[in-house]
Parts: sequence; structure tokens; C-alpha cells
Amino acid sequence: MDFYFILCSFSFSYFRDYDNYSPHKWEKTLKYIVLDFSSQDGPNKSFRKDTFFDDFTALVHPELRNWFLDYVEGTVPLDIAEGLSVIGVEYSLKEKHDSPKDILSDYGSKGNRILFGKYKKVKKVGKKDPVGFKVGDKIDKEKNQEEFYDVNGYPVEEGTHVRLYVKRDDFEVELPYTMQLKNRKYKHLLRILSEMNENQSQNCSNWIGE
Repeated sequence: MDFYFILCSFSFSYFRDYDNYSPHKWEKTLKYIVLDFSSQDGPNKSFRKDTFFDDFTALVHPELRNWFLDYVEGTVPLDIAEGLSVIGVEYSLKEKHDSPKDILSDYGSKGNRILFGKYKKVKKVGKKDPVGFKVGDKIDKEKNQEEFYDVNGYPVEEGTHVRLYVKRDDFEVELPYTMQLKNRKYKHLLRILSEMNENQSQNCSNWIGE
């Protein structure tokens, strides 16, 4: 998604929570603003950056222009974590979080750096391999991502039994694996909160256009 639109998405969610502008005054959700922009410029064109803040403001609320003047074009510091918390999103600038071990490198195995579509090819099997990979196996990155994380982006609990989806000799194979986690450093991590209060839940639904 266009960087400018990511920024405006944040401002939209942040601004909606101001006491002076209660949610019932807003006629459009972010979803319909995206559709409005798409109908103006077409689905394959980037947004007009020279007039984007004015265009976005015109579709949302005139007072939003002051937000851009202060926090984007000006020098007022922006509390990103607080703003995203309004819509039920957790933001970490730079912290350590538990995440699934890399099924190859953390066990001494290696894969090709270049993906073959959604697959990663195994080129070396490490001695600590807990799965039973074979050289030439193609790991389905997309399906395994769904096994390793829940719908909000949080890793499943350590010890959870999951399946690894692999293509071996043109056949789809499912290999059992017990989830192992590792504490890693992350920058700018975004995840939907697993537990929200009533306002956060409503704002999150409004933000994504449900």
C-alpha cells in the first residue's frame, strides 16, 4: 500500500477518537475512502502525493487538515503507540518478542534465498532438523505462516502440534512439528490486540470497514 495512505490511515483512526468529533459524525469508514480514491485515479495508479493530504481531508473531515499540519508537515511529536491503541493495534518501536524458530536456519538447515513462488527449497538438512526434511523439499511458506500464527499475528503457544506443508517429488506432504519459540528483536512491530475493550473493538471494526 502507498506510504501516504498508510500515514493517513493512522491519522484517520487517531483523529476519530478525539472527544470533539464523536464517531456518529463520521459517514465513511476507511474502506470506502479507499474505494473513493480508487474510483478517482484508477486501481493501478498511485495516489497524487502533491495534493494527497487535501484530498484525504476533503473525504473525511475539514479539521483533519490541522492534524497533518502539526504532526506531518510540522514538528509536533506523534505518539504512534497511543494512536494505534485507539483502534486495537499494538505497536512496538524496538523490543524483543517470542516468535517461531526458523524451521531451517535455527536447526542448522539451509534453503535457497530465492523463493520459487510461495515455496522455499531446502538445499541442506542440518543435524538438529526436527522435521525430517530432505534436500530438494519445497516448503510452502504461506501455509506454514497460517500454522505458526493466529489471525491477529501472534505465534501459537510453544509445544503446540502443527503441520508443515511441503512439496516433495511433486507430491504434497504434511510433516508434523512441535512449535518452538525464540526471543528475537523486532523494529516497528504491528499486531492486532488479542483482547480489546469495547471502544477499541468498535474503532477497529470502523477502521477496517466491517
